[in-house]
Amino acid sequence: MLRTFGVLAFVVVTSTSGSPSAAQDTWPSKPITVIVPFGAGGNTDALARIYSAQLSARLGQQFVIENRVGAGSITGLTNLAKAAPDGYTIGVGTAAGLAINPAIMKENLGYNADRDFAYLHLMAIQPNLLVVHPSVPARSLPEFIAWVKANPDQAYATSGNG
Repeated sequence: MLRTFGVLAFVVVTSTSGSPSAAQDTWPSKPITVIVPFGAGGNTDALARIYSAQLSARLGQQFVIENRVGAGSITGLTNLAKAAPDGYTIGVGTAAGLAINPAIMKENLGYNADRDFAYLHLMAIQPNLLVVHPSVPARSLPEFIAWVKANPDQAYATSGNG
């Protein structure tokens, strides 16, 4: 699961069926949908658009961004997992959707990160910071965890689950 940290690109299944007609097609012969499980304008969306523009220029086919937001990326990743396994739907995954959600969610996510996606390319690594107000008496992560356990009613902000 270490490969899921950072922003990663995934594809549902890139192979087509073994029929002779499928073997004669040149991929890509039609636009490719890129599912981004976060809103337009964020880091994941921006990277997907940059990569899609480069792939479109290189492959001569349009890459269409489809933002499928909701539930901390679960909505988009579920749509990606259910897409036809024909190589014409790819998606962008992050550690939130591919490692954190499966680890902390007890209900069925609608996808299995290990089974339903095939890794294509590491797009970027984004550092994350944990910051606290100066009034919080913690100066290290272990101290902060202990403080939160002792003070569970504290408010917090996060960019996603966890």
